[in-house]
Amino acid sequence: MVLKYKNAIEDAEKINWRINDILPNGTVLDFSAPFLPESLTRESQLNFLSSNEKKTLNLIRGTSYLNLFAFVEEYISSLTTYIAANSVGDDKYRLRALLKFSEEEVKHQTLFLNFVTMFKDQFESDCTFLNNAEDVANIILSHSELSVLILTYHLELITQKHYVDSVKSDVECSKLFKDILHKHWLEESQHAKLDLYEIKRISSDIASKEFLLSLKEYFLILESFCSVMKVQVEMNLSSLENCLNKEFSKQERELFIRDQLFSYIHNFILLGLENKTFRQEMESICSESVTLIDEFQRILISKYGSSADDL
Repeated sequence: MVLKYKNAIEDAEKINWRINDILPNGTVLDFSAPFLPESLTRESQLNFLSSNEKKTLNLIRGTSYLNLFAFVEEYISSLTTYIAANSVGDDKYRLRALLKFSEEEVKHQTLFLNFVTMFKDQFESDCTFLNNAEDVANIILSHSELSVLILTYHLELITQKHYVDSVKSDVECSKLFKDILHKHWLEESQHAKLDLYEIKRISSDIASKEFLLSLKEYFLILESFCSVMKVQVEMNLSSLENCLNKEFSKQERELFIRDQLFSYIHNFILLGLENKTFRQEMESICSESVTLIDEFQRILISKYGSSADDL
C-alpha cells in the first residue's frame, strides 16, 4: 500500500496546471458554441424550445454543471483534509497524497467558481445556481467516513466517464469549456485511485455487514442529491425564462422539470451505479454489494423514469 501512495504522488506531480493558465483574469467567454455535449444536457428532448432556446439552455446547463462540481468539492476537500489530519505519524507518502488531493480539490472549486462568476458577469441575463455548498457539505460529512468515501469514488468515476465518453470527442463544444474539463479529468483520475485505497483500507478492518450498512448510507446521500438537483433544475427553468423574457405553460414547465431532472439523475447518479469499475470494486469488498446497488437503481428508475423518452 505504501508503494501505491508513492506512485500516486509521482503520477500527480506529472500533472501540473494553474488556474490562470486556463482562465486568466479578463477572459471573455464565447457564447456562440455549446458548453456541453447534448448527451449530457438532453435539451433536444424539449420540443417546445426553438434551436436558439435550446442553445441558451445548454449554456445555463454547462455553467450549472461546473457549479455543481464546485458544490460537491466543498465536502470533498474537507473530507480529505480531515483524513490527512488524522494520519499524522502514519505513512508519509499517504499523508502527502491526501494533502495534495485536498489542495487540488480546492483548486478545482476555485476554477469552477471563477468561471461561474465570469458567466454571471458576461451573460445577457441573470441566472441562479446552487450556493449553499457549506450547508450541504456539513450534512454529507455527518455520515460515516466510509459512506462518504464511496460517494466520492462514485463522483470521480462519473467525472471521468463524462469527459472520456462525451466531452473529449465532441467537435462543437466550446474549446475553453473542454479545456477546463480536460484539466479536471486529469486530476480526478488520480483522486479516484486514492478514494479506492482509502475505501479498501477501512473495509479491511470491518465485517461485511458493516460495509453494507455504509453502502446503504451512501444510497441515502444519493437520494438527498436528487432533491438538490431538483432545486437546480427549477433554477435553470427560471433562468431560461428570465433570459428569454417569456413564461412557459404549466405543461411545458412540468415537462422541463421532469426531463431535465432525469438528465441530472442519469448523469450524476445512474451512470455511477452502472459503472463497471465501481460495481466490480464494491463486489470485491463484499459480494452482496451489487445486489443492493441493483435494487437501489431500480428504485430510482421507478421514481424518475428509465429514459427521457418515457417522460
